[in-house]
Amino acid sequence: MRRRSLLFATAGGVLLTVQRAHAEKTKVTLWHIYNRESDMIHSGIRMFNQQNADYQIEQRLVPYGQIEPELIRASATGSPPDLVTINDPDVTAFAAQGLLTDLTDRVATSKLIDMSVYYKGLQASGVWKGRRYSVAREINTLALYCNADMFRAAGLDPDKPPGTWSTVAAAAARLTNPAKSIYGLGFCAQQSEQSVFHFLPWLWQAGGSIDKLDQPPAAAALQYWTDMVQKGFASRDLIVQAQAEVMSGFLAQSYAMAVGGPWELPRFATEGNSTGASRRCR
Repeated sequence: MRRRSLLFATAGGVLLTVQRAHAEKTKVTLWHIYNRESDMIHSGIRMFNQQNADYQIEQRLVPYGQIEPELIRASATGSPPDLVTINDPDVTAFAAQGLLTDLTDRVATSKLIDMSVYYKGLQASGVWKGRRYSVAREINTLALYCNADMFRAAGLDPDKPPGTWSTVAAAAARLTNPAKSIYGLGFCAQQSEQSVFHFLPWLWQAGGSIDKLDQPPAAAALQYWTDMVQKGFASRDLIVQAQAEVMSGFLAQSYAMAVGGPWELPRFATEGNSTGASRRCR
């Protein structure tokens, strides 16, 4: 298989300088999943192309659910991209097959990447058998987003958002309005790794761990989610909604509270303005 210099990064691309082969701009192919123009990858690509005299990034948008099989097919035919955005759980699988470029020495000598400033978990992310094959672009930190206007309308103070399971449930009960198809809480329960990320904080808060899913804390966390749906505070549709769709529901005021990440903030600057509701993240 024809090998090219590949850089695989968790949830986003980090660009490294490669050896210049021609006087004209060298094209660098980048596959990513970010279809919204508000995502920072688009401004990063524009900035790179404007400021770099040697290289030109050519991007290809690949739907989230298709990027892994597309990458497998491209690798099998010897036509993989130079850069690609994939989730960190997939890095080891591709590295184990010898499909990724070892970036250990390049990252160690890079003047742009300082791994010491990353959290310990992220320092380990992208490492397989002691060698680094990716660099994280962003992390899946999660928060509870609250619609401030809907809070006030329900007699709740958005400046004092719920911070415990019981207060979240109490707020969700007051915010739910079945007549208007408004649910108090939204989270991703889709059968994918996205729901795993959404469930982990609840699991950890219950005192559980991902390697002990048969223990009472894990059952308690799952029961909490189940209760929210059975009581009507969360929609049954959450089982088929990706996290982006959950946040779309939040922006449409179908969910008064929703679990999401900081990558949604640029989206609020555009889509959020059309609803006329102010929002706070806690």
